[in-house]
Amino acid sequence: MKGYHSFFSIIKIIFNMEIFFISIFASHIYCQDSTGTVKDIDGNLYKTIKIGNQWWMAENLKVTHFRNGQSIKLVRYFNQLIYDDYSGDSALSDIYGYLYAEQCVLDKQCLCPLGWHIPSDDEWQILIDSLGGSLYAGGKMKEAGNSHWKIPNRGGSNISGFNALPGGGGSNDGVGSHAYFWSSDGKIIRIIYFDYERIFRAYHSYGMKSVRCVKD
Repeated sequence: MKGYHSFFSIIKIIFNMEIFFISIFASHIYCQDSTGTVKDIDGNLYKTIKIGNQWWMAENLKVTHFRNGQSIKLVRYFNQLIYDDYSGDSALSDIYGYLYAEQCVLDKQCLCPLGWHIPSDDEWQILIDSLGGSLYAGGKMKEAGNSHWKIPNRGGSNISGFNALPGGGGSNDGVGSHAYFWSSDGKIIRIIYFDYERIFRAYHSYGMKSVRCVKD
């Protein structure tokens, strides 16, 4: 009997060691130790993360000037704002960044800091493929827990370090339930929902979206 328990104790130790090394290996794959910062023209400082061979902002953009210094005005454009700062609610905009209209994304002056740009549809796909494909990448990109995402925040592990937050966007506010991200062509968007692990690819419809920048 004693030998029986000893055998299973050894098995348990081996199992725990495997879990430990798998965790270390996963951290290495997703480059959790490869972090940095970048500053926009307004002086906002953003965390950055290397995922695969790409460097991404780990926070949503909240700049109010284009790269050349031109102001992005809070005016209406085809019945929507050029950008939305959550009606001046700094508690929300500090967390979720700003939402931007298509006009801002397509402007040749560029929203992103020097050396960075709005990702193309192909660059989004490279990111998603590096995280195992669209079925599970959304969960790996979402902030874990329910501090900002609604329950159940399905699959939300943030193992990638991308730290996607539910800033809403589209034709309704949606704060807490989804994140809409622009691609550089202003046509394709990526969507992450609180109740799905996957990340969706869709065509742009009415409303504004969050912006993440990727390094040149």
